[in-house]
Amino acid sequence: MRLIKLTKHSVALGLAIGVSVLAQGTARAVTDSGPCSALPNPVYVSGSSAVKPVLAGLSQAVKDTATIVYFGNGSCTGVAAALGAAQTATTTAVWWSAPLTAGGDPVENNCDVATTQAVDVGVSDVFATSCAGVTADMVKAANVGDFDTFFAQVMEFVVPINSDQTSISAEAAYLTFGLGDQGATP
Repeated sequence: MRLIKLTKHSVALGLAIGVSVLAQGTARAVTDSGPCSALPNPVYVSGSSAVKPVLAGLSQAVKDTATIVYFGNGSCTGVAAALGAAQTATTTAVWWSAPLTAGGDPVENNCDVATTQAVDVGVSDVFATSCAGVTADMVKAANVGDFDTFFAQVMEFVVPINSDQTSISAEAAYLTFGLGDQGATP
């Protein structure tokens, strides 16, 4: 993950991340639990969908002090949140309750936000400046941190089934993803 807005909650979340990474699992969806604001000490997280399993595990590590409420709207939404944008009205979010069985996965629950909601932590798995309209000066002015040394995010290359390509060089991968359409590789 690349971008995290530092707030009073994010320090506690950051300390718990190391504990929770190994507790990742697949959560199961259950019924709507009503308004997110009714949850005990909600901490609102918005951004990358790739961080969802980490947040599910983390939710159990912090369950006695906070409830993680997650908006998985994509990395650039996390960047916008870190830069101060609130979550839009009438948004559904998720939070996790304790596993149904010992050693089981946290249970995913839905909750609703009926008003514009400030976000405590914005997460992104892309550089902030790769989002439309975001400049390095904006990131610096918002006083947010770029923490990229404790996650390894794996991306896959997908080719047509009939392709004879079985590998790609680091340079070609950089040119493809680093330059977008201008750097397309065969």
